[in-house]
Amino acid sequence: MLGVARVGIADELKARINKLILPLKDEDELLVILKQKLTKKELKRLKAGLDDADGDLQMKLNKKLNQEKLKQLLYMVD
Repeated sequence: MLGVARVGIADELKARINKLILPLKDEDELLVILKQKLTKKELKRLKAGLDDADGDLQMKLNKKLNQEKLKQLLYMVD
């Protein structure tokens, strides 16, 4: 994978979540939460930042990431 810049998970989430209200947790905490909530294939796509992948998978992934329950887990709360 030469020449492909890896995007951070937080940056990828910011691009995919429609209404981001609070700041996100740090990368390690996000990864733990996403491993529990997403399939291996979805997590792999998210880590790689691939938008040209399977359209159905992208739609499902975006739908999951925009669910309120998941967004609340991803937010950094004081």
